[in-house]
Amino acid sequence: DHKVSLYFLNDAYDGTAATDRNLYLDSATYNGAAVSGGKLALMSAGAQALTVHDTGPVAAPAAAAVAATPFTMNIGTGSETLVLKLSEDAYKADSQYTIAVERKQVGGTLTAHASHDARQSDTITLNGGRAAGDHKVSLYFLNDAYDGTAATDRNLYLDSATYNGAAVSGGKLALMSAG
Repeated sequence: DHKVSLYFLNDAYDGTAATDRNLYLDSATYNGAAVSGGKLALMSAGAQALTVHDTGPVAAPAAAAVAATPFTMNIGTGSETLVLKLSEDAYKADSQYTIAVERKQVGGTLTAHASHDARQSDTITLNGGRAAGDHKVSLYFLNDAYDGTAATDRNLYLDSATYNGAAVSGGKLALMSAG
């Protein structure tokens, strides 16, 4: 048996059900089988756990058979949009990153899913209302890995950036190391 914990980091509550932030685990499977207790409701910050029962080794799928699935996420509210298209080289794990606007992190820790080699991109849309002028947006790559070859290298790429539909100058980056 193996214990799996889900940590809820940013609970919020302002007195009503409509102003309450919660996290739900809708289901869990392990090696294709439903996990008993695989539904959780995290109503406050902290951890909840479930137990996964492993009955023995299962052959991992070949790397070529695992297809990356790009995703789309909206962060924040407001009429202005900064759209970031990101991809990764996922060696041993997906690339993790954070985004900051004017040195303030937005959206928590994010995980890339789209394959750079397959020319896929995840789409992150930051919605807001910003004052006129230039604004600094930072992308922080958290979990770089490198084992000596291009095939054993985890990287993160900003494929493009647009602000209110217009291309952002410098909106293409290759993050080859953490930072």
